[in-house]
Amino acid sequence: MGRRGPKPTPTAMLKLTGSWRADARKSEPKPKLGAPPMPTWLATEAKAEWKRVVPQLQKLGVITLIDRTALALYCQAWADYHDAVAVVKVEGKTFTTPTGYIAKNPMVTIMNEARAAVLRFAQEFGLTPSARARLGTPKIEEPDGRKSRFFPAAG
Repeated sequence: MGRRGPKPTPTAMLKLTGSWRADARKSEPKPKLGAPPMPTWLATEAKAEWKRVVPQLQKLGVITLIDRTALALYCQAWADYHDAVAVVKVEGKTFTTPTGYIAKNPMVTIMNEARAAVLRFAQEFGLTPSARARLGTPKIEEPDGRKSRFFPAAG
């Protein structure tokens, strides 16, 4: 049986929200920040998504070199969703069987499963409105003592 309760929020996300819990996590691994190399096997649409989101994740300081697999799965799920939507647009959501029964196009199932996967992975990386709403922006102290709100550069 797995752990109970919600998954812990990554420390990088906690820092962006200004949570005190970010400082309380002393034993959490701290992988090196940075963009992992894009896998060559990704579909064309997945590569486009990778190029779209990685710079944004770097600006937020939430992407690390070991996030490659999760990011690749997110991008490939997006490509699968994109492709399934294109097929459904052409073929329709249903079809008529040889016996006259109206059945759901199998691509609708693929589309729905890919959409669910995209949303799960997007939550992990803070790529949805609700995930971003929980982030906010940290208050950073300026050299003159004033507080300003901005995203620090990824280091």
